[in-house]
Amino acid sequence: MKLKTLVVAAGAAAVGYVLGTKAGRAQFEQIKARADEFAHDPRVRSGVSSFAGEVSKNADKLPDPVAGAVRAAADKVQTVTHDDHTQDDQKHDDHPNGDRPNDSTPTA
Repeated sequence: MKLKTLVVAAGAAAVGYVLGTKAGRAQFEQIKARADEFAHDPRVRSGVSSFAGEVSKNADKLPDPVAGAVRAAADKVQTVTHDDHTQDDQKHDDHPNGDRPNDSTPTA
């Protein structure tokens, strides 16, 4: 049996477990909540935005057809992270106790 086949089979089994069982589904929900929390962390957003800015600045060093696409993608990432960060700040300001509401718990 080839290693690639074994890895694919193990990956499929892991995905089946996570999506097919209650315990796996609970684990998936925990992973999803952590990933969402990580993605909305202002430090992460700031880092992604600054990285995209550096990529955009250095795109001129690439060949012409690639440079335009890389610059456009980096600009899009900067725009999205900035817009999402602004929206998160507005949600944060709108919440009564100043905390961002947790999506998994109902708010009063």
